[in-house]
Amino acid sequence: MLLDCKARKDVKEALHRRLFKNNQIEALVPDKRGKKLTIKERAQYCAKTEDVWDIWLHALDLAVPKNNTDEAIVAASSCLSQFCKELVEAGVDPEQINTYAKLPNINRASNKIQKRKLELGLISRPKMPKHFSLEEGLRRLQNIRTTETPTL
Repeated sequence: MLLDCKARKDVKEALHRRLFKNNQIEALVPDKRGKKLTIKERAQYCAKTEDVWDIWLHALDLAVPKNNTDEAIVAASSCLSQFCKELVEAGVDPEQINTYAKLPNINRASNKIQKRKLELGLISRPKMPKHFSLEEGLRRLQNIRTTETPTL
């Protein structure tokens, strides 16, 4: 659990001085740079360890937006809800998920942002095709002549 890259480097150098081979050093001090776990892998790991602190730490890692823009906050909330779904599929206790994986302040902030954008018209609602409108449907029903062709 070496979090600092300098500490990891110092340990590797000390193992080199003790004549450890490169594959042995890699096994003892793995290089985790650039390797990110997917949300599904995180959930499976939490289910395997059955540790609530792992759930909480992974949820915090997913919930912290990379920058404080509106899009990053909404994306963080989406990742967090996906993490909760994956935890349920992995078989984690729902009470633990509600306590440690759901962060209501992130969800609340995301909902406020989405509501404001919807009110300002920045989020476009999908347009209903004309043939699905009520008036168009009624007109099409009235124009059906079932007496002329009995197969209809």
